[in-house]
Amino acid sequence: MIFMAAIAKLYQKNFRINTYYYLYFIPAIIFFIILLRIFPIFSFEAELIEFIGSVTSFLATYFLYRKMVGVK
Repeated sequence: MIFMAAIAKLYQKNFRINTYYYLYFIPAIIFFIILLRIFPIFSFEAELIEFIGSVTSFLATYFLYRKMVGVK
């Protein structure tokens, strides 16, 4: 997601289209929380947080794709 944030920032800088590149760090932070093992492995909370991180990652990527292709 850090790489996607860099692409979104570059796209915003070059084409002057607002991509909200700073929101791409949210899934990275969520996955980092799981990586730190704050929650027990295979617990419901850990699985839920991983699912939320995956969904936000997918939505952010889909949003950037639609912005770059020009779909409204």
